[in-house]
Amino acid sequence: MPNETPERPLPWPVAPGQLEGPPVPDLEAAVAEGRRRHEDEVARAERLVAQARAGSAPEAVPQAEAVAAAPAPGEYRVEFHWRGETAIYVEHDRRVHLSCAWWGGPTGSVGHLYGVWESAGGIREPMTGEERLMVLGRVIDHAARHHGITLEPEGA
Repeated sequence: MPNETPERPLPWPVAPGQLEGPPVPDLEAAVAEGRRRHEDEVARAERLVAQARAGSAPEAVPQAEAVAAAPAPGEYRVEFHWRGETAIYVEHDRRVHLSCAWWGGPTGSVGHLYGVWESAGGIREPMTGEERLMVLGRVIDHAARHHGITLEPEGA
């Protein structure tokens, strides 16, 4: 035939080989997993919509809170919350919040935020000057004895 081109050899050798890499994913399993997650999300959304229409709050997950018992009459407890830079001085039936900061240096600072006793039931009353000094002294002593931290009164 006159229109046929003669076969020419390729400039490089061609040899069939194995494909390398990760196996081909199971697409049917991936689609089934995607549908399952979608159905779970839709069901959760439908529950939230039903709760909202009924006027109730979403289901709360109860969290266990560690609540320390109140100290016995005549005793006290000092709680430090270093990340919040506060200390709480707690007596049997009242408490006072203090600002308390220590950043790892040789000393930290402590001072009264409001100078107000807070009692159970929301009653608040101002502290006397003697009470302020007594609470500061006890917090400073507690930090030194139990945490090895030196605190100085703010403004001193």
